[in-house]
Amino acid sequence: MKLTMKNKLSIFALSFFVFRASFIGITSHFLLNNSKQNSWITFLIGSILSFPIVLLYYYSSKKFKNLNINEYLKKNLPLSKKIINLLITLIIFFMISINFYNLVSLVSLQYLYKTPKLVTSLIMILPIYYLSRSTSNTFKNTIVLLFYINFFLIILAAIGLIPKINTANLYPLNEYNYFNNITYPICFNTIPLIMILIFPGQDITKEYIYGYVVATASIVISLFIMISLHGIDLLLLFKYPDFFVLKLAYDGFINIRLQNIFGIQYIIDLIVFISLGLKFSYRGTKKANLFSPLLLVLISYIINIYNIEIYNKIINIFKYVLLLLPITITFLLIKKEKTNFL
Repeated sequence: MKLTMKNKLSIFALSFFVFRASFIGITSHFLLNNSKQNSWITFLIGSILSFPIVLLYYYSSKKFKNLNINEYLKKNLPLSKKIINLLITLIIFFMISINFYNLVSLVSLQYLYKTPKLVTSLIMILPIYYLSRSTSNTFKNTIVLLFYINFFLIILAAIGLIPKINTANLYPLNEYNYFNNITYPICFNTIPLIMILIFPGQDITKEYIYGYVVATASIVISLFIMISLHGIDLLLLFKYPDFFVLKLAYDGFINIRLQNIFGIQYIIDLIVFISLGLKFSYRGTKKANLFSPLLLVLISYIINIYNIEIYNKIINIFKYVLLLLPITITFLLIKKEKTNFL
């Protein structure tokens, strides 16, 4: 089946959004706190090392042919289907729960700071639920539109920020070990790309890989610009430094009403990621259809009650749990190849 350009672009956009989403509030937070001014190099190395995972997912989709990952499990592993489906679904759901918490925190901090976070959660879950329940065609068309908006904002930011770069803030380059924190981009940015496999394998084109490459470049450039603009010491003062630095850099350069528009690209990334994750959970288990959106709100509210130390511990433990996803895919392929051989 020959895919249209719009279908190819939607796969590109999904890969782009999924990879970028967890950078906000997770990867950026831990990299900046641990790798400091070397964060952009650490992220680049982590992304390069995680490229085999992207190829693994892409290769797997070709094996699925006209099936998605859930249908493939049902057909080829009927006995263990429920267990593996449940495992993958739970991991993905916990991942989108963390990102939903970050989305609510960002919106509350920047736009609805006088609104209770529980109310903000209920507001934000509405467009996410609507998008996650839409048909595949509607979902893909919406993703393409959101990509155009997001890409325009990125270009606009780059035009204004690049002339303000001060490379002195990037030194010393060898103060921190580049490899100490590479697990964050590998686990939180690359591994969740498995969610795109809810679409039939024949729909997953090479644009899936291109989206990953472009998203990697956009984040490395973003980290480079953030650090060089104001230095690592200022960045560590903010919970969402990537957002604040854009605002600080544009003071006196652009109308203040337009400063907040850069928060939109981060919100779009997170909404797409969470919507796709919910769509994945619907396919993974029918019971998720009714309770998943409300459970997201509840988990976000619970995380908000506890302090940042508890949140950091959850993240550091969960990054190793995420490694189960590519291991599971590898297991599926090996088992299938053995079956065909016999």
